[in-house]
Amino acid sequence: SIAFLQACSEKRSFKSLWGYTFAAVFLTFCFYIGGYPMKWCNETDLFFSVPSPDRRPDWIPASWLASCLLYHLQTVEINSFPISEA
Repeated sequence: SIAFLQACSEKRSFKSLWGYTFAAVFLTFCFYIGGYPMKWCNETDLFFSVPSPDRRPDWIPASWLASCLLYHLQTVEINSFPISEA
């Protein structure tokens, strides 16, 4: 599963992390203007309630989506490799 790949955030430079963070927020905004259901503020009520199949939110926090994108942007660089047939 991709959820268990290493992101190695602690070994990255500030410049690298800043670039990935900027890209993640930009992509999150692209999802937002594309109609993906999310909210950019007042997210705390979702974080402090127990998840339930009966009470599902209509939207997700934008910070959650941005953090997932940041994680995946970092893991792609170090956990992927090119395959070529010569």
